[in-house]
Amino acid sequence: MYLLALLMGQILVAYSQEPKMTVVYFQLLPDFRIVKVMKHESDGELRKMRILWVSGRVIDKDLCRTTQIALASGLTSIGHEVTLASPGYTSDEFNFNHISLQRSRIKGFQSKSVANSVRQIKPDYDIIMVDWRLAPFLQTWLNQSQLPWYLVDRGPPANSGILSSIQWRYWKRAWKMADRGMSVSNIHADFIREKTGTNAKIDTLNAGAETGDYSSSTLNKDRPRFIYIGKVDANRDVDKLPKMVLKAGGSLKIIGSGDIFKKMDKKWKSHKDVKIVGSVSNKQVKSFLNDSDIGLLPMPDRTVWRLASPLKLAEYASAGLLVAGIEHSGNDTTFNAEWLFLAPTLEEAIVRAMKEIENNELSATARRDAIKYFDWSISTGKLEEILHAVITLDD
Repeated sequence: MYLLALLMGQILVAYSQEPKMTVVYFQLLPDFRIVKVMKHESDGELRKMRILWVSGRVIDKDLCRTTQIALASGLTSIGHEVTLASPGYTSDEFNFNHISLQRSRIKGFQSKSVANSVRQIKPDYDIIMVDWRLAPFLQTWLNQSQLPWYLVDRGPPANSGILSSIQWRYWKRAWKMADRGMSVSNIHADFIREKTGTNAKIDTLNAGAETGDYSSSTLNKDRPRFIYIGKVDANRDVDKLPKMVLKAGGSLKIIGSGDIFKKMDKKWKSHKDVKIVGSVSNKQVKSFLNDSDIGLLPMPDRTVWRLASPLKLAEYASAGLLVAGIEHSGNDTTFNAEWLFLAPTLEEAIVRAMKEIENNELSATARRDAIKYFDWSISTGKLEEILHAVITLDD
């Protein structure tokens, strides 16, 4: 038996040869080349999974929600029933189910309050995915569910001060609870093993991006357009960006929210070349990217950022932007990215990127690399394989 289908930008080929069912995922590139993404074999027909993913991300406000939305949508598109439980509200544009959870406004109590809402959910599913911030508060609930569960770790604690020390303890506890979970890179996985002593199997699921619906506007040679998307906080050195960009002769848009958002918005509100924008929808993010030339990765060379997922790097590349950032593993790629300019300081990286700003071939290369290495369908296929394995092992 053979099956051919086009799902989430992938060509799906399934064939059965007793006693196994084999599914192979291929990616169609813009130049019409086809590359194999992954292969999955199972005994008998592939099982449709009922997946519950509990997350602390505010689905309608948090710019870091991209991972949850993309993977939940991708798994739903290839035939699984996905329910995302998180704070906030979804719109009709999403194809997965959503349960809105209550969250405290008080920092330090937010994860616990979300977990209290999760406990009201009847675990009528095949598997549960749990963000590490919630897992320590849900240990009893997870045990009572008698279901296999999978830990989601897209990066260790990023806060500073007293709150950070508390979060690090919860992060270690989550990994000591888990039998299996995900990291964003091999470096991240090694760090987890070293710092937590976990015996869990750790999978690597790289950051992705939506690679369609981008159409860059005409390059502004006189004043290059810079953009930063993400948390607006001092830990990421976002407050330093306006002066850097203006000194380089560019304009800047900052998209996101965080603890210094109000301060920055007040300071730069009247400046014609600096726009501080709050959290926006995914569609609006694409619009801002289409109207930009260079994406910025200001996160300094510290442990938390060396381990972070280069999610925004993938989005910048998908829009065909050049990218300037500080040189460390969290801002880098595993392949030779000619459009990525990293240096010990962000000022140096900006200068290097600006020298190549009129190189249209680099923009085209960024788009091709994004499709080949970052498309969310690649991560979706890998996650599907992992979750099937977890369920099968538990049966």
